[in-house]
Amino acid sequence: MNERLLAAQGRTIELQSRIIAGSFEGEETEVLKAVNAYTDALTLLDDYDHQVLSKPDGMKPVYRITYEECRNMIDHVQSHVHAY
Repeated sequence: MNERLLAAQGRTIELQSRIIAGSFEGEETEVLKAVNAYTDALTLLDDYDHQVLSKPDGMKPVYRITYEECRNMIDHVQSHVHAY
């Protein structure tokens, strides 16, 4: 789908969501969250179908554990497990 059509559909869904949510007294926020999550999922599936998904940037690790640190943690946990 082209970008303008997707944007129009998004606005339509948002408007319909607000109308529907208005009929659920006190639960408006939760209904809107659910509809928005559903809309995001449909957009993701559409991008996948049209092979236009982009790879997320992700995050660089803040800290990389060394082998020795990992081994120490494993040994520590094993010593506590065997104690019981």
